[in-house]
Amino acid sequence: MLLRIAALALTIFAGALVGCGGGGGSSIPHGGGGSSQGSLADATLRIIIPQKTTTNGTRRPAYISPSTTQLLWSLDGVSQTTVGLTSTSPGCSGSGSSLTCTVNFYVAPGSHTFTFTLEDASNKPLSANTTVSSTLTAGAANVLSVTLGGIAQSFSVTSVNTNFATPSSGAPFYTMYGNNAVTLTVNALDADGNIIVGSGSLGVTAALTSVPSASPVPATLAAASGNTWTLSSSYAPSNPTLAGAGALVVSASPYPNSGGATVNGTFNVQFFVPWLYVAQSGSGKVTTYNEQGTAQSVTITGLNAPAGVAFGANTSTASPLPSPYLYVATVTTATPVPTPTGTNTVGPTTGAVVAYNGDGSTPSLTGSFSGVGVPAGIAFDTYLNDVFVLNSTGTALQAFDAQGNTVSISSPTISSPTGIVFNSTNHDLYVSTTSAVLAYLESGSADSAVSSFSGLNSPSGVAYDSNLNEIAVLNKGNSTFSLYAPSGGSAIAGPFGTISSPVAIVYDPYVHWFFVANATSIAAYNESGTLQTTSFPALSSPASITVVE
Repeated sequence: MLLRIAALALTIFAGALVGCGGGGGSSIPHGGGGSSQGSLADATLRIIIPQKTTTNGTRRPAYISPSTTQLLWSLDGVSQTTVGLTSTSPGCSGSGSSLTCTVNFYVAPGSHTFTFTLEDASNKPLSANTTVSSTLTAGAANVLSVTLGGIAQSFSVTSVNTNFATPSSGAPFYTMYGNNAVTLTVNALDADGNIIVGSGSLGVTAALTSVPSASPVPATLAAASGNTWTLSSSYAPSNPTLAGAGALVVSASPYPNSGGATVNGTFNVQFFVPWLYVAQSGSGKVTTYNEQGTAQSVTITGLNAPAGVAFGANTSTASPLPSPYLYVATVTTATPVPTPTGTNTVGPTTGAVVAYNGDGSTPSLTGSFSGVGVPAGIAFDTYLNDVFVLNSTGTALQAFDAQGNTVSISSPTISSPTGIVFNSTNHDLYVSTTSAVLAYLESGSADSAVSSFSGLNSPSGVAYDSNLNEIAVLNKGNSTFSLYAPSGGSAIAGPFGTISSPVAIVYDPYVHWFFVANATSIAAYNESGTLQTTSFPALSSPASITVVE
C-alpha cells in the first residue's frame, strides 16, 4: 500500500545570455560539466507555496509544504546562496490560497547535478531532491524537471466514522466504539505537521498488533484505497466497561533522493462495545443490548418497577479503578392490607436508587441514597460526578454524589415529571413534564436564561445530543421527537415520527443515534429522524434507557 506523497515538478527554462554580466539575477560559476566560453544559460525557477490546510485534499500534483520559507540548492556539489521564499522576498507575490516565487539564476551550459531543498524558517527540511542531473545548452529552451519528495517526520491517523475517536489532549488511546467497520486515513506529516500530499509516493505499511499484558482483540486491518485502511472488530466483552487493546503500527519509506529516512509510528487503540441498558418496569429487570438490538449477557433481575437508569463514572481512588457505576431508580408500591372493617389500608409508595457495576454485580458504596422520593427519572452529572433523582412524589429534585451521599441543592417544584437529562456543555439539567420542558442549574435553581420550549405535545422524555449540542424532546401525544437549542424556544429540527406512544429516549454519542422506547419495543433514529433499526426483542414496559461503554 502506498501513501500519496507530494512531488513537485520544478521547470527551469534556459535561453542564451551573452557575456557574464547581462541581465538581472545571480551568476553561478561554471560547474564541473561546464563547456561554454562566453555565454550562460538563463534559468527561471517558479515555486508555488500553498496556504496551510488541515485536510489532505490534493493541492496540485506536487508537494511544497505551506511552511516553506527558503530554498537551499547546490550546483555540482557547491552550495549556492540561500533564496528567501516569503511574501517580502524579491520575486515573490500573491496572497490567500498561495504564494508564487520566481527565482532567476544563470548556469554554465553543460552537464550538471543540482540539489534542491525547501526549508521552513527554522531551517528544518520539508521536501528535497538531492540528485537532479541535466545537460543545459545555451541558446535552447532547456527544460529541467525536478521532483521534490516530501520529508516525513511523523504520522496522523484520522477517520470520518463517528464510532472512531482520536485522543483528546494528553490521552494515550485512539478509540473504536462498537463493531461497525471504520475507515482509517494515515497521513505522513512534515516537520511542521503539514500533511504531505501529491502525486509522488512513500511506501507505507500498516498493521494491527497486540499489546503486551493485554488479551488480543479480534480485529483486522485491511488495505483499502490510497492511504486508507479498513479496521474491523468482532470484540464481544462480557462487560461494556471492559476495553480491548491493540496497536496500529505504521512505517513510511523515504521518497527516492529526498534525503529523508524511514519513519515509524505506533498508535495505541482501545476497543469498546457500547451497550444499552434498558429498565423494564413491567418485568422488574434491567436488560442489555448492543446498538443493533442483539441481547447481551448482563441482566439485573428482582427490581421493583425500575423507573430510571443512568450511567456514570465513580470517584474511587482504588487501583485499578473499579468499573463505572450503573444507577437504577426503583419504585415500590405497598400491597393493600385488609382491615377488620373490610377496607384496605395502602401504605406509601416508596423509591430507592441502587448502584451496579457494568457486569451487574453490586459495588460497596459509602452512601445509601437516603430519602429518595418516588423516582420518575435519574441522570448523571459528568461535570460534578453527581447523581440527580427526579421524583414524582416527595422532593422533586435530589442530588447525591457518586457514592450515594446526599448533596444539598435547592428544591424546585415540578409537576408531573416524565424525564431528565444532563447537558454536558452548559451543565444544566433539563426536565420534561407532561406539559413543558424546564431547565435547572446544578444548584437546583431554575435557569432564567432558558426560554420556554414551544410546540410540545405531552412530552414523555428528553435527551441531550452532545454532537449537535441540542436537546431532543420526545412527544408522546403525537409520537414524534424534535430538536431544540439549549436556550429553548421553537424547535430547530423535526418533528420526526417515532414508534407509537413513546415513553423514553436516549442519545448514543458513538453512532449519533436516538433510541426511542414505547411499551413493547425500541427503535433507533439518526439525527435527521431516519429510522436505523428496530431489531430489539419484545420488551415489558421499558421506562428508561442509558448507553454504557
